Amino acid sequence: MATHYKTPGVYIQEPSSFPPSIVGVETAVPCFIGYTEKAVELDGYDLHRVPRRINSMAEYVQIFGGAYLRKYYLAPDAVEELASQDRNWGQVSLDGLNSYTLVEAGSIRFNLYHSMRLFYANGGGPCYVISVGDYGSAVGKAALLEGVAECAGFIGPTMVAIPDAVLLSAGDAADVNVAMLQACRYLRDRMALIDIWGVEELTGNQWESAIADFRAGIRAAGPESLQFGAAYFPPLVTAVVAPEDIAVTSFVTDDADKLATLKLALRRALAAKYPAPEPAGDVALSEQDEQFYANYIDKIGTSVAPPLPRDKPDPATLTHPNLTTALAAMVPGFAQLRAAIAATQNVLPPSGAMAGVWTTNDATRGVWNAPANTGIAALIQPKLPITGAQQDDLNVPVDGLAVNAIRTFQGRGTLVWGARTLDSLSNDWRYIQVRRTVIYVEQSVKRALETMVFKPNTAQTWVTVTSMIESFLHNLWAAGGLMGPTPGEAYNVRTGLGSTMTADDVLNGVMRVQIMLQMVHPAEFITLSFDQQMMGDA
Repeated sequence: MATHYKTPGVYIQEPSSFPPSIVGVETAVPCFIGYTEKAVELDGYDLHRVPRRINSMAEYVQIFGGAYLRKYYLAPDAVEELASQDRNWGQVSLDGLNSYTLVEAGSIRFNLYHSMRLFYANGGGPCYVISVGDYGSAVGKAALLEGVAECAGFIGPTMVAIPDAVLLSAGDAADVNVAMLQACRYLRDRMALIDIWGVEELTGNQWESAIADFRAGIRAAGPESLQFGAAYFPPLVTAVVAPEDIAVTSFVTDDADKLATLKLALRRALAAKYPAPEPAGDVALSEQDEQFYANYIDKIGTSVAPPLPRDKPDPATLTHPNLTTALAAMVPGFAQLRAAIAATQNVLPPSGAMAGVWTTNDATRGVWNAPANTGIAALIQPKLPITGAQQDDLNVPVDGLAVNAIRTFQGRGTLVWGARTLDSLSNDWRYIQVRRTVIYVEQSVKRALETMVFKPNTAQTWVTVTSMIESFLHNLWAAGGLMGPTPGEAYNVRTGLGSTMTADDVLNGVMRVQIMLQMVHPAEFITLSFDQQMMGDA
């Protein structure tokens, strides 16, 4: 609209030379749903079932607390029957002579805290956490479904992961993951990272039937939802829990018999420091060891703080007055016991690690690159071995429900060796990076065009919209996110009367924009052909 001047003078005008720009949305912001030690804001506000954005593991601990304290005890090697809720973790020996059964008391476990550590170890950044409960009760389907509903109620996350879902029964785990996939399909701005349930305790090649059960359960999400999820297998043997993290508080101390077995094992290990010709199992101690036993081992399970004797054989412990470090320094075999306990806590579902891998991939290579053929930090090895022949059915199954393998290769270490969605039969949405790149373009353009709502539905607006989108897509093409030797072959944007709209559309206030993209697909299968050439052949 022309400006009408009334006062004589010089007036400056600076008309816009370029159309408004489109700023790309974030692509790597996971939302983790699960159980936490607490959920309290710094001002005391209750955060249960409230999405909370955090930026570091330190902030997570400050808001949501630490890990669940799992309790263990030693049972005699000849034990035949355990309580129904207790778990046998195999045999351990503290002195090389006597064996004990390492038992975990109770069946309650939680995966979220250690999965968060794995996420940040693999390059994780900002994320959301939804706490659906504390450690006072076991993982439940209803609570996790409420968390899925909360996550679906706000904009921001681009991934969703529920590491605690694998702790449910097979049917409940399937229901939770189906709900997560369907929420992602409804919102169309995020993808689900799916863990295979029912496989953490398997060994060898027992997992084929578990994969079949997983596919049978996840199929209920419907064909339109499968493109919004990616599944990874197997569980990971990680290094997030160090033996040094295991303290005396990890042992059952309120049961006299269980405590007596632990003390006996430690006493025997202490006696093994100075081998004597006595029969195996003899627990005779030197005078100094007897004093250490009385001051330290015998104090386990009491509220009495052990004194620090002056005449320890190992002077290194003089600066470590607490019980755990004293036992570690003085008792041979205590380190092995701590390592055995840490190993039981280091088997985790891969979703936390993969959320970090996706984040690192987006930051270093771009969302249009496959988050595959890359290593995983804080990883010892996959829980189950997978051969190339076994991956055939995982990667290209008849029903299209692809499962991405994490495999170990000689000389290369452990790599993420798959980049497919659960909709592997679709030529459009087979690959993770294609689905995620389209989400990135869709959400970026959608948010930018919200400023154009109620603008005049005229040629000037159509040109502005087309220019905005073309500029954004040109930058994406230049960065390698779209395929084609020229911009015209990589993308095409059309809008306007006679092109994408009719006169009725204009009268009804409808502006239609058509965007065509040539997506980048990965070189998933590389074939090398070698021919021998005869001498003299051209």
